[in-house]
Amino acid sequence: MDKSKEFLRIINIDKPKGWTSFDVVRLIKRKFKEKKVGHLGTLDPMATGVLPVFLGKATRLIPLFNESDKTYRAVCKFGESTDTFDAEGSVTNTCKTQILKFRRNKKNSQIISGRAVTRNTCIFSDKNQRDSCL
Repeated sequence: MDKSKEFLRIINIDKPKGWTSFDVVRLIKRKFKEKKVGHLGTLDPMATGVLPVFLGKATRLIPLFNESDKTYRAVCKFGESTDTFDAEGSVTNTCKTQILKFRRNKKNSQIISGRAVTRNTCIFSDKNQRDSCL
């Protein structure tokens, strides 16, 4: 095949819960026998969702896409604390929650208003982010 007419290969993968983004890349490398494979940002292993994966020459486009805005959707459960501060931990405390109100800002995105709880100590850190708090 003429290399100048090679297709840029980008695959949207619906990443399942329990897989890391690197697990997906490793699978794509093996299935497509491709050395250069990259993705548009790491999804937490507990997260599900679209993970765009770039193969071969298409990996050169990743910086262009990383400059674009991204949108995330989340389902949250309020009123429970766990020992790991995520859905995988054991419930350590429950409390009655306030009614949350939703409003839209100028950019038409939803904002939750209500009492916020802040945490100043790091329970876990991401080694890839220079031990920043998660």
